[in-house]
Amino acid sequence: MFGFSQTKIDSIQEQLSQFSSPDSNRILLLIELAEWYEDEEVLDESMKTFQLAINEAKGLRSPRFLARTYYELGHYWRHRDNLEEGLKAYVIAAEFYEASEQNAKLAKCYYRIARLYDKHFMTAEALEYFIKEKN
Repeated sequence: MFGFSQTKIDSIQEQLSQFSSPDSNRILLLIELAEWYEDEEVLDESMKTFQLAINEAKGLRSPRFLARTYYELGHYWRHRDNLEEGLKAYVIAAEFYEASEQNAKLAKCYYRIARLYDKHFMTAEALEYFIKEKN
């Protein structure tokens, strides 16, 4: 990690240190940190940080933040071209978006699932989720 990226990661870690217990702002910072690690190809740290965000969102019993964390984890797996793990994360995110009645985000999640299927030439499955996205 070099230059601006390391500075940004250090800045996020400094902000995280200001929280002594899980809270929504801390979860959002953890997601941001996981994404920066992913961008820098520090994949072990990215995955650990995503898992920490998930655990803290579970502790808050927040469907909204669990959905967001799993959605971003789905992106992580999509970028790694891992169909199985990407689908697993996106489907969990969709369930939480549905439970918290975040319909616009649920539709976006369905779109990501459809695109993931489409990328792997699974046309029937992709079509099913493209249709769900529109409804």
